[in-house]
Parts: sequence; structure tokens; C-alpha cells
Amino acid sequence: TVGAIITRVSADIDARVDRLAGLRRIGIDEISFRRGQRYLTAVVDHDTRRLVWLGEGRTKATLEAFFDQLGHERA
Repeated sequence: TVGAIITRVSADIDARVDRLAGLRRIGIDEISFRRGQRYLTAVVDHDTRRLVWLGEGRTKATLEAFFDQLGHERA
């Protein structure tokens, strides 16, 4: 149920705020969760020290999903 609440609140925020607006310097890291080598890829804004994007996996495709969302103009 906590996951459902987080998903709902995140969707509400995403509908009002563009977390990727104004990015200049980013940091990318992977975080292991659960057993069995499950990973999340995290992108943070170094200027504001905020998490701006999180994706499941640590593959090239995961990171490409971030840059697709960011868009060519902002990348």
C-alpha cells in the first residue's frame, strides 16, 4: 500500500511540476534494492541536490528512457 501511495503522490506532483526543467549539472548513480541484483538508476540535480528521475534497472535502455523524457532540446 505504501508503494501505491508513493505512485499516486508522485503522479500528482508530476502533473504540476516539471522536475527536469532547468537542469544544468546532473549526477547519475545506481542503487541496489532487494535480493537478486535488482537496481534503480537515479538522476539527481547537483545544483539543487534533488532527485529528479528514478528508473528501474541499470541498463543503457534505462538511461535512454531518462534522456528521452528530458528531450533533445534540453539534453
